[in-house]
Amino acid sequence: MFWNINLPSPITASSKISHLMCPIDKHPHSYRFSKKETGYQYEGIIHDRPRSTGSDVDVCFSGHISVTRMEI
Repeated sequence: MFWNINLPSPITASSKISHLMCPIDKHPHSYRFSKKETGYQYEGIIHDRPRSTGSDVDVCFSGHISVTRMEI
């Protein structure tokens, strides 16, 4: 097992940050990549992704540190 930790952004010296143990969100990303001259470019808005209430994605997007135990 390992621990996955997600940090909210932005964090400043005056941020009041808490951490929460939470489950991983299993909703798939719906991002696109377009081919450019130098490679591929990501297209999409990460904050628009679907997420379950109380999941790691939801906790982090709400301004908290998410801590999730991951089984391998």
